[in-house]
Amino acid sequence: MTLQEILNDINLPYDIVGDNGVDIKNLSLSSREINHGTCFFAIRGEKSDGHKFINDAIESGAVCIVCEEIPEAIDKNKATFVLVKDTHIAIGYFASSFYGHPSKKMKVIGVTGTNGKTTVATMIYRALGGFMRKTGLISTVENIIGNEIIESTHTTPDAITLQKLLNEMVKSGCEYVVMEVSSHSIVQNRINGIVFTGALFTNLSHDHLDYHHTIDNYAKAKKMFFDNLPVNCFAITNADDVYGKSMVADCKAHIYTYGFNFNADFSDLITSKLIGHFNEYNMLAVYAVLKLLEFEPNNIKNIIKDLPGPKGRFELVYNQAGIRCIVDYAHTPDGIANVLESARNLVSDNGRIITVFGCGGDRDISKRPVMGRLAYDLSDIVIITSDNPRNEDPQKIINEIKQGLPEINLDSANGQIKQLIFIIDREQAIKKSVSLAKSGDIVMILGKGHETYQEIAGVKNHFDDKEVVINEFKD
Repeated sequence: MTLQEILNDINLPYDIVGDNGVDIKNLSLSSREINHGTCFFAIRGEKSDGHKFINDAIESGAVCIVCEEIPEAIDKNKATFVLVKDTHIAIGYFASSFYGHPSKKMKVIGVTGTNGKTTVATMIYRALGGFMRKTGLISTVENIIGNEIIESTHTTPDAITLQKLLNEMVKSGCEYVVMEVSSHSIVQNRINGIVFTGALFTNLSHDHLDYHHTIDNYAKAKKMFFDNLPVNCFAITNADDVYGKSMVADCKAHIYTYGFNFNADFSDLITSKLIGHFNEYNMLAVYAVLKLLEFEPNNIKNIIKDLPGPKGRFELVYNQAGIRCIVDYAHTPDGIANVLESARNLVSDNGRIITVFGCGGDRDISKRPVMGRLAYDLSDIVIITSDNPRNEDPQKIINEIKQGLPEINLDSANGQIKQLIFIIDREQAIKKSVSLAKSGDIVMILGKGHETYQEIAGVKNHFDDKEVVINEFKD
């Protein structure tokens, strides 16, 4: 495909220096991943500036450079340059054109919010499969083309990877795509060039403030998704969430609401295998999307009621002794509260909630003491451990979680001292929780859910919460 053919379908201002008939064979964001015929995008990042690597890209075979300026030291005769105001904005549109605008050839549903994205997206994907519709899934857990599973590294991939993935879905015959849309991807323009058929907002609470700095900025990032939807799209918002109304205040799409506390457009209690009040919202959201995709209501309900839940989302593991463990991805204050309150409704009268959790390193530190207090208040025994420390000191993270705990460790309900345990090694922490559990207790292992690794000092090692529990039950 020639550069001019790509540019013909892009509605952005640009200037060309060089040959607009150059043949583009592939696209890249990295100067280390260049072959002959590559178009290289020079982006300004938090840690580095791609403009500094333009010469490296050209020497490796790049024939076109999309950039905001041409460095003085660069020989303009060695490649064609497309000058744009902001490379971040241009990438998605450029990639969409290069891959033939794949989103226009399918019905794409975007799901955004703090909690519930993976569950809602996965259950829509599975329900569409129940209707015998070939569907693609782009999620935190995995990317799926029909039944082919592709490893997921980000909630929402970079713009080039995303458009390439959508194109593979088109080629495989997918009619629908369900994708999680993260706040990072919205702000970083990764979803530019995607034409959405529908969009859904689950909820919004404390998360990612290391990136967005304030909850208002976080909300504005989510809102940008709805502000930019086309008029022929549908937008569904959670009427019971404090941000539900404002999220679609400037949305041009057809707006619908779901919820149980107000006069929402969708308010049915949907029967499913998933446990917890928060999942009643998730399943109602799934139903609303499928209804707006014009599937028959009774058929939707019949399919949903038999669908299994996603891996690592309130996933139950139990043994013959009557001990139940629930593995969940909850890693935000609201997520912790939701799953622990749901567990309390499931535990027997004399049963206890034993919670194992930690907080991720190199992430929002302000939520650490908040999560610590919620775990303390909503559990009978709390074991604070490591999550993914990444490049932080695990003990430092635990100390910051401790700041949310009461100075006097007392259960106000019965005046007894609560049991607080601190074990840095996550595997040992999980084993300790299982050893403490008795028949009727529920062990909540929170934070990592589906993940099959633990990142310590920048190195990812194999680790699976569910696997540890199963092995411990065997012993």
